[in-house]
Amino acid sequence: MTSFDGKEYPCEMLLALASGECNERNHLVDDCNNAVENFFSVPSNEPKKSDNDEIISAVSKTSKHFQSSLLLQEEKDASFGSLSGTLRCIKNLLRWCLQTEFSCEEDVLAETLQSLPILTRYNEVLLITVQREMSTSEETEIPSLQRFATLCLLYSTFNSKERCQYVITELSYLKTSVSLLVKTDHTAVILGTLRLWHSFLVQVPGFRKDISELCIETRPCNTAEKQADWLKNYENYDMTTLQLLSCIAKWYVHGHHLRKEDPRVSEIVHEILRIFYVVKAASQLDQDLIKDLLAAENEFQLGTILMLMDMEPPALLSLANTKDDEGKRLFERVFFPTLERQVSLVVEETIIGSKAASALTPVLVVMQQLCKASQELRKETKEKILLSKESRVRKHCLQCLTWIEPHVKRCMGELLWTLCEESAQEYKLQVGGIGNAWPMMAARGLVQNVPGS
Repeated sequence: MTSFDGKEYPCEMLLALASGECNERNHLVDDCNNAVENFFSVPSNEPKKSDNDEIISAVSKTSKHFQSSLLLQEEKDASFGSLSGTLRCIKNLLRWCLQTEFSCEEDVLAETLQSLPILTRYNEVLLITVQREMSTSEETEIPSLQRFATLCLLYSTFNSKERCQYVITELSYLKTSVSLLVKTDHTAVILGTLRLWHSFLVQVPGFRKDISELCIETRPCNTAEKQADWLKNYENYDMTTLQLLSCIAKWYVHGHHLRKEDPRVSEIVHEILRIFYVVKAASQLDQDLIKDLLAAENEFQLGTILMLMDMEPPALLSLANTKDDEGKRLFERVFFPTLERQVSLVVEETIIGSKAASALTPVLVVMQQLCKASQELRKETKEKILLSKESRVRKHCLQCLTWIEPHVKRCMGELLWTLCEESAQEYKLQVGGIGNAWPMMAARGLVQNVPGS
């Protein structure tokens, strides 16, 4: 075993580790880790499912090896470099097992690398990095340690509400991770932390309350204490966790040079928008920041509009009517052009399935809410879509009424129904007859679907 192309990883690494051919600090394992991380970085690469007896045996033996190694390093107070090497291997092994849907009769991972004592160990590593004073040599290893420990928690708790609940409740992970965020500027660490929060939010509904209610106190730090750059404008300020996320997003949205230097910065902003969407807390995100996000054209518009789906109509309407320096409202600068662009994209590219729904549904829902809340916007939108008989946007919208993806069909019908003042006669007239009108009218109980139609 001399090199790795990533295609068989970690099969070769597993077998090598299981046979004692190499260890976590061996350059061959570094080659393995580099290969798998490069492999997973290409979206089109999908590892094949590995369920033969040799691989199952190797996973079992290697998992027990890493479990012992991690606990032994705790007893010996191992160097950060050695600990980082162990966590990196575990992180890649857990990711591979998830993506290949690895399984065996005995759940070896649950008994080893996903066991409660090891979850505790991952969290302890994070605590050490935010609480202990570090030497210069140790500081260089801290970002890697934080990132690998966070991803180990992410992959270990994925699809397991019980393990998520243990990390949240018994290990007080939220407080640990907040302490981490206020001290780090490393994008990979911040992104990993936000993805773990998002995973917890989806799997444990109670975590939404934890994030919404936790308050932190920012204060001037002494010169020896590390502090994140984004926090330096908020000294002596009490904030909630959601306000903390808003501050991070604002720092990165306004730091255009940061996004150019590291593409992951944009993903941090997207992850924050997803968290606000799951928590249903769009109204708690800084309003000026929302305007900046919507003005960022293709980069953040869709993620922001998705988050706005649950904003109260009065607040949403106020936002849409906000004018820029030239007197143009956000509605005409952003919302309607986004509708035109996304409808054209779905129809002209013939996008179907979940991709069509994710590309268009949020825009349709927000537009329908705005038009329902404002007669002025309703009239303006109807003129642009339905009363411009030869317009491309009208043609595309009508095509969506019979689109194969049900969410697109229903949401487009709801928007056009609202534009027609919820009048069945007007709706039939404007959408081109009973054929196009039928799905929406059937949903409203105004006509009966013919069995088998």
